Amino acid sequence: DPSKGFVNYSGWLDDKDGTPSLVCGDVTGDYFVSALDGSFILRHSVRMAPQYPLIGRDSTAADVTGNGFVSAYDAATILKYIVGLPVTLDCSGNGNALKDLQKPLITWSPKISDGQDILTVPINISNIKTGINSIEIQIPHKNSIRLSSISKKPENWEVLEHTSDQFLSIAMYGIDELRDDLILELHFEILELKQNVNFMGTIRVNEYPRISMEPYNLDIIPKVFELYQNYPNPFNPNTHIDFSLPETADVQLQIYNILGQKVQTLKNERMAPGYYSVTFEAGGLSSGVYFYQLRMGNQVLIKQMLLLK
Repeated sequence: DPSKGFVNYSGWLDDKDGTPSLVCGDVTGDYFVSALDGSFILRHSVRMAPQYPLIGRDSTAADVTGNGFVSAYDAATILKYIVGLPVTLDCSGNGNALKDLQKPLITWSPKISDGQDILTVPINISNIKTGINSIEIQIPHKNSIRLSSISKKPENWEVLEHTSDQFLSIAMYGIDELRDDLILELHFEILELKQNVNFMGTIRVNEYPRISMEPYNLDIIPKVFELYQNYPNPFNPNTHIDFSLPETADVQLQIYNILGQKVQTLKNERMAPGYYSVTFEAGGLSSGVYFYQLRMGNQVLIKQMLLLK
């Protein structure tokens, strides 16, 4: 519609005076659509600077399916266009490119190795009624794990992963469509054993809306008997005491004053292996240094804390 200032013709968007202003798919701004443009889109999909975020003219050029957002599927569409497959690059914003897409069934089943050093996350994609050309995965960043590899990837697909302060982002695309069930496997190195690691994430296939995966609570068994520093410290009037048990045992957690007198028993029971957190309420005690002692069988650990009122 010339009244809107732009005319879409064979991928070109022109100003009213006929001066080329944008080539649909030309993210790099060189008036030529190439694999580099697809690479820029993929970097944007995994939040990798300097291409992320694509804004303004770059964002418009990258959205070759014209649905209002940029995804790895746009990169796949550009790749198809480059090799001569029958696709149309349309940045006009009609939003109809994927209106017939069927929702696939996506499930995952995280599991920890016996040695508790590897977390494997199989992702099953099934019920594929429309060919899949791109997959994007986004997982909230956790300091306790690190992606080490991705196995069972689609052949001949480009894969890029990037970890930011907030997310681990993975994007992959290719011109060979997936039409059969697929199981991707993400492999993470466990850097730090933590209590109740909540593993969650989202997955997008093609340009279907992101699917939130079922959160998994990863129950990790501690390798050592350990007592951690209370927090906050100094405290008033409550503080938290964390400890880990590598095996089932009779456990006592007791509080002593500076004179060695027991002032409170927080735990005195048989407990299963795991990570635990106990709240110590000291509202009735005076300011000063206190000691907390954890006993598991014949093993004893002691730390001190400071109550300030």
